Amino acid sequence: MRFRLIFFLVFVFYSCELSLREQTAASIRTELLNANSDKVLVVAHRGDWRNAPENSLQAIQNCIEMGVDVVEVDVRMTKDSVLILMHDKTVDRTTTGKGSVSDLTYQQIQSLYLRNGANHPTHHKVPSLDQAMSLAKGKIMVNLDKCYTYFDLAFKVLEETETTDHVIMKGKVPVRQVEQEFGTY
Repeated sequence: MRFRLIFFLVFVFYSCELSLREQTAASIRTELLNANSDKVLVVAHRGDWRNAPENSLQAIQNCIEMGVDVVEVDVRMTKDSVLILMHDKTVDRTTTGKGSVSDLTYQQIQSLYLRNGANHPTHHKVPSLDQAMSLAKGKIMVNLDKCYTYFDLAFKVLEETETTDHVIMKGKVPVRQVEQEFGTY
């Protein structure tokens, strides 16, 4: 009987926590779209790069735990068309490897380790966009930078992870051009 009560309480607590997390991303989006809002939204560039490697899952998780509203990440595409989080065109500065992201397969990139801000190797791996969006789901808005070229592929990932309403796309083209190329959402 006691076990059932403890199990029930844990279940209720977990369900409430999950429900609150789902509301977080939605409430941030609502605030972002409210032209009359006086709330200041906090955006973390490349995640919490001071305490974790930039564009890493840990950098995103730290932002979630700190209560950041939006995390900005950079997207690149591997040779085998997997979208990953990486700021630079090469893996040289941020990982233990060398080479252009577009010349390396996802499997090759997964053999590398991310470097921290002091250039020391860590145990962190380069995440895919899929992994990042799955982590962010319901918890935080995501600003996708350097992603416009891969918009079609990125949108498929967002649909698969059910996070199309979690994203701000960053680009250098007018809204009308985006609508002509991709339609409206």
